[in-house]
Amino acid sequence: MKSASFAICLLICVLGCTKNGAISSPFGWGIKDDPADLAKYGPSPTQRRDDIRRMSRYTHEMSDSERQLNANKLTQQLKDEQDPLLRIEILKALAALQTPAAQEGLRMGLYDNEPRVRVMAVETLVVGKDPKAVEELGDLIVRDRELDVRLAAAKALEQFDSPESRKALAPAIQDRDPALRYVAIQSLKEHSQVDYGGDTAKWEAYAMGEKPSPPENVSMTSWLIPSFMR
Repeated sequence: MKSASFAICLLICVLGCTKNGAISSPFGWGIKDDPADLAKYGPSPTQRRDDIRRMSRYTHEMSDSERQLNANKLTQQLKDEQDPLLRIEILKALAALQTPAAQEGLRMGLYDNEPRVRVMAVETLVVGKDPKAVEELGDLIVRDRELDVRLAAAKALEQFDSPESRKALAPAIQDRDPALRYVAIQSLKEHSQVDYGGDTAKWEAYAMGEKPSPPENVSMTSWLIPSFMR
């Protein structure tokens, strides 16, 4: 009898008590938002994230004016949002909109105080392959103190094939960090007709608009330990 009573109590605990005839879970499952709480505290971070993602999914159905309006709203939200994870979601949504106002918001993300947000700003800024992004990515390689952000910028420049994009990678090739030099070379190699291997001097010259002679005989040591690793 005791075990049966305990089982019934446990079941009531799991299902929760009823309110206005509806089952309310003690763990919060299926509980509707209280209008008074929404009015007082606003939507939760999860609700704001879901709203942003929902809007992003329907960008292809929006008119140009609707895209611009939503881009303006998201850009303002980006300025006010305290949660870096939500700022990342906003950047993703802005990239999907592809309007002038959206590009303004993406560029704003390059100056965010959270490195993860700046990395996402870099990745989303190049979605439309706007040539104006080249100068900003090059500037980021020089000024940003976080290696992950600089690596993202060097990688993103791979999306462009122009004298400006190659020149923007020159500071990365000159950098002391071998990882950044490697990524910069890979970005240059993407559009180069000549592979200079690990010769950073020739890659730097190529980035600055010169046409170095292709490598002739590459020693085993040079192949195993390219100059960007030394």
